[in-house]
Amino acid sequence: MSYSYWYFTYYFMILLLMPLLNLIIDKANKTCILSILAFIGVLIGITAFFTSRVTLFDFSNGYTVSWLAYLYLVGGVVNKYKLRIKKFDNHNWLYLLLYVVIAGVSVLVSFGASLIYSHTMFYYTNLFNIINCVILLMFFANMKIKGNKLISFLSATSFGVYLIHEQPFVREHIITNSLAVLGDSNFLVIYAFVILSAVAIYFICSILEYLRQKLFKLLRVNKVIDKINLKCSEKYAKISEKIEGANQQNEQ
Repeated sequence: MSYSYWYFTYYFMILLLMPLLNLIIDKANKTCILSILAFIGVLIGITAFFTSRVTLFDFSNGYTVSWLAYLYLVGGVVNKYKLRIKKFDNHNWLYLLLYVVIAGVSVLVSFGASLIYSHTMFYYTNLFNIINCVILLMFFANMKIKGNKLISFLSATSFGVYLIHEQPFVREHIITNSLAVLGDSNFLVIYAFVILSAVAIYFICSILEYLRQKLFKLLRVNKVIDKINLKCSEKYAKISEKIEGANQQNEQ
């Protein structure tokens, strides 16, 4: 409510919209939904490339619930239809190569554009970034990874990492200006410390999130949350059944 975490604020809204979004993914015609998503992506991507002031569909460079809803639909459709680049199936590294190529093109185009007008390649809604998001999704979806304890640990704590290191007190009093003393150092030293700091922040926050999970389990907070989740799921299921019944009556 206080907008301290813009992503979490909109992610919470996506949780409420998930039943509707899932229904769209489940019921929509493949050709229709792919065409619509591609059209919106290109339209917003091109618009975002030329200016940050246009808020078409209120996507505002990716800092809105509408943009997260769009990405959720894209991810859901990619998952449902197992969309891949078939020629890359046996050579997964080609996805990363394509990613690097498109990122390079994005930098060159953005640099050229900045000579004419104010522009940045870092907008989430930049067309190149949209394409690369889908490429990375396909890359990871195409990976065959067996049980891995480290991956399981990091995936379970990743959202906590975001919440902890973006917490206003932590960001303002611990992270901000923490490397200012290196301002006059060799650029290689600066790069090395930036990378090491990022790794340290990630793992420290992961451990803190892991301890938080254990504490919640000890205090039985999870059981309360599970009961609330079950009730909400039952309500959403009833709503979905009513929508499904209405659709069937319309079809008849």
